[in-house]
Formats: sequence, structure tokens, C-alpha cells
Amino acid sequence: MSDDELIIVANRLPVEAVTDSDGNVSWNVSPGGLVAAVEPSLKGRQGVWIGWNGHYQDPSEPSMPPIPETAEGRDYRIVEVPLDRADVEQYYDGFSNSALWPLYHDAIATPTYHRHMWDAYVDVNRAFAPQAAEVAGLGATPEVQAVVVAQPVVVQRIPSAASRARSYG
Repeated sequence: MSDDELIIVANRLPVEAVTDSDGNVSWNVSPGGLVAAVEPSLKGRQGVWIGWNGHYQDPSEPSMPPIPETAEGRDYRIVEVPLDRADVEQYYDGFSNSALWPLYHDAIATPTYHRHMWDAYVDVNRAFAPQAAEVAGLGATPEVQAVVVAQPVVVQRIPSAASRARSYG
């Protein structure tokens, strides 16, 4: 990675699995608002998007084919962070959606806090951080989608990035 490349760290990747009638899985661009808002900042920068692929890492569920790290029409790489069902239920469905989401959206719902969900949130953040550090150049700029990944956990692993890291809700 070069020094001016952009690293996006978010819960979900900008692609989603689509299964056709024959059972073949392909990865298409996700229709989500985060993708629509953030992906254009990666165009032409050859950056990296780090996140969860939307499927649980669980031996009882069918495995998904890997997401191609690069693809035609996409000039940035994708790095998957595997999560199991308990991780997602506690950190994302739990802490992120019940405590953080209301705060970032004008408190339209009362935030709720539970210690076990916070602990899972911290654990998952620690799973994302090494992925970001591994792909970051010394001058890389991490963009952290704050509802999902705590910025300090990621930034502390990327040399000299703290002054350039930005966090969004």
C-alpha cells in the first residue's frame, strides 16, 4: 500500500452474496447507504475496504466462496474479517444498534447499554484492528465507520495515522 491510500474500516463490506437459482454464489455491490456514500472516495485511490462479509463463520452453515480481493470495475481491494453469530448479535445487533446508533441519529430511540455487549464490541474491534494495520502504509489514512469499529483500537496499530484518521457515524 502506498502512503496516500485510503483504508475504509466498516462493519459490512461493499458487496453482498447473491445466490442464483442453480445455487451459484456471486458477489454484487451492496445497495446500502454507507456504500453509496463512501465508495466514491476509494475510486482511483487503490485503497482497501475492510469489513465483515455478512455471513457467520459457523461450521454448521454452508461456507461462502471467498470474495475476490479485486474485481473488474473496482480499483480497491477487499479484506474480510470473519465473525461468528455471537459476535454479530452482541457487538452489532447489540451494542452498535442499541447504544451507538441512537446517539448518531439524534437520539430518536433511547440508547441502552449492557456490559456484555460492550465487551463483545471491544473484542470485535480488536479483530478488525490487525487487518487495518496489516494493509496500512505509514502514511495511509484510515476512515473508520464509528458505529461499527472504534477508531482508537484501529489507529493505535497504524503508525503515524492518528492525526489523519476520521470517524463517522
